[in-house]
Amino acid sequence: MGGKNHQPCREYLEESIKLSRALSNAYLELEKSNVIFEDLLLSELSGNYTNNTIEKIIVTSNQSYQYLSDALEECNNLRIKMIKNDFIDLSTLYEINLNKRGICLADDGMVEYEAWKTIASKMQVGGFKSVLSHIEQGIYSLKNKTKNLQKGFIILQEAANFSSLTEILEENLQGNIKPQFAKLYTSWAKFNQEFLASSLMSTELWYAEKGYGSLTDCIKSKNARRKLVEIMQ
Repeated sequence: MGGKNHQPCREYLEESIKLSRALSNAYLELEKSNVIFEDLLLSELSGNYTNNTIEKIIVTSNQSYQYLSDALEECNNLRIKMIKNDFIDLSTLYEINLNKRGICLADDGMVEYEAWKTIASKMQVGGFKSVLSHIEQGIYSLKNKTKNLQKGFIILQEAANFSSLTEILEENLQGNIKPQFAKLYTSWAKFNQEFLASSLMSTELWYAEKGYGSLTDCIKSKNARRKLVEIMQ
């Protein structure tokens, strides 16, 4: 099973995994773009620069964009199935203290607490449907910034006819691609934290619903102490 796919319940697991996989591939292609760009800079420093390599970066970035489109399609597939099955949130959503659970997970290094709070606020107001809409909004934002990165590389490609890439970056000349990269990486960092938080939240609710315990030792210890008290009474 994937490390960050959601688990509202078993009948939605396939769509959940496909969504997570599409997002992982999208991020992977972004990193590929960065590695190709870094190889290009190293080639320039060694005197083997070729402007055509930027085309490869644009192609890889486009692949990332396509995977984001695939992720949106999986979100839609998940929503369609939820409507078809008259999806109802797990009862544990209204029984578990999400704030305390988030603190425990954060203390164990499994989640970023601010991301958990963001998802918890969505979940408490509109359930998993609200979280799904929030995820979709994040993906749309990533698509827009990915498209801006592609446009930035086109501008950089033209600027490279007059200046070296290292000069453009080091002297902040026309075509500097760092702003587009920074905005996209920052959006991905925030999105990944929130997506992981929503995944862990749905998993914790599912485990609690089925009596499967918890991912965090904090909750496990509390449950163990509670059982010990019950036995001793």
